[in-house]
Amino acid sequence: MKYPRMSEQILVNHVREEMQRQGVSQQKLSRNTGLSRRTIERLYEYPSENFRINTMKKIADALGVAVESLFDYVTDYTVYHPDPNGFSPENLLVLDQCLADTGIQLHYQVYSEQRKMNIETKYAGCRRVSFSGNWMFDYYHEPRLTLVDYDVDYSRINVQVDEIEKFYANIIQATIDYAAQMQISTIEHQIMRSKLLPKGQLVWRRGLNVSVIRDRMLRQQGFVEYNCAQSEVEQLRYRV
Repeated sequence: MKYPRMSEQILVNHVREEMQRQGVSQQKLSRNTGLSRRTIERLYEYPSENFRINTMKKIADALGVAVESLFDYVTDYTVYHPDPNGFSPENLLVLDQCLADTGIQLHYQVYSEQRKMNIETKYAGCRRVSFSGNWMFDYYHEPRLTLVDYDVDYSRINVQVDEIEKFYANIIQATIDYAAQMQISTIEHQIMRSKLLPKGQLVWRRGLNVSVIRDRMLRQQGFVEYNCAQSEVEQLRYRV
């Protein structure tokens, strides 16, 4: 696999995003900074075009933000299009193969240049146990796969805990196997704390606390918590 190097990153400005966030027009920013309308327009329309730091300082002062927030280094993904490490049809076949022995079949909705996808069990309504979630792949410092809201559901009242545990274990192990084959070094699982249960409180759905089962199975597979307590997102990390 080929991953971007720091030398393949480009410097971009975030003037457009900040102007839109504050509702500032190009004409108003030009007037407040003393910069020409043409300069503002170029920064707005072409974020990867070269710019002077003095120009960015004037804009930062006019917008009331730190100058460092107006530019950043990002990967030029056009060099890697189509992304060989994203969720291409070929790479999703690898994931299907990782799940072949489990009997679990998945449906994928890929977007954002093959670096994000919604994922769910095929024919979920006909399955005793099914799941859905979102996958994201990025290159930030290292190849990383992020899992968001891995939610398991079940449609029969006689589903047992061990069925859900086995289902989760199969999904998690297939994810780990896929990451290893794609040479992804880190897997992160994220869930918004607003979806978590308050400490000491259990809300049972048809008698099974699926969130507790999910948390236990992730930890049994080697995921460990690494985020700060103040974060809005609970994060578990696995090193492949």
